Amino acid sequence: MTYLRFCYLAGILLVISQLSLCQKNSTRGSRGCHGRRCHRHDHGNVTTEYYAWSRSLENNVNIDESAAVIPEKKIVLLYSNDTELLNLNITKATTLYSFFNDSKFGVIKPRLRRFPCIQLESVVETYEGVSSELKKRNGTTVTATSKRSLVALDAPLTQEEREKLFNQSTAVSIHCKRRDVVRAKPGSGTGTLKTEDIKNLQFLELNGLLTVTVPAKLRNSISRRRFGNETPANKTKSP
Repeated sequence: MTYLRFCYLAGILLVISQLSLCQKNSTRGSRGCHGRRCHRHDHGNVTTEYYAWSRSLENNVNIDESAAVIPEKKIVLLYSNDTELLNLNITKATTLYSFFNDSKFGVIKPRLRRFPCIQLESVVETYEGVSSELKKRNGTTVTATSKRSLVALDAPLTQEEREKLFNQSTAVSIHCKRRDVVRAKPGSGTGTLKTEDIKNLQFLELNGLLTVTVPAKLRNSISRRRFGNETPANKTKSP
């Protein structure tokens, strides 16, 4: 009887110790980390809203355009099907607007030789204004002169506009200028981008999160064109 009571108490102590250990590990990391701190980011619940419309050009040609909006992250991804892109074997032109501080954004835009930049009418817009306009535009036909419509610019951005976009962007960015420029994360430098390299940029949507990736081969070629044989990590300033 004493032996059974001992086993019973030992079992209770074992269960209590396991519960306390699990609670301790849960504060250090998530499941599957074996108690270690996981390098994972909790993005929370995110949703993606989709809108589609047509844009009427001067030559009575309609271009199908759409947008994917992530309210939680204040990200707007615009798509535009244009016949000039089809000639370059590119099916869609993509512009990514990522808003910072509720008012400013960084932009990802392809700038091709025969295809001008696609952007909203204003360089700096609020997320609320853009998302509201997209909701109104859903299922309708707009013109190139509509407020906050997708406007095809015949000229690159001004120096002031480029500086704004360049300073506000924290992700991989392609800025409209005479020579296409790629800017990766802060500290990784910049480099010229050739037209054929734009085809290698990939847009990935995973659980409502939009990620822009640049292949390693493209990153290496950018580093070589910008810094020679040196990479941004080991480039040092001369005294």
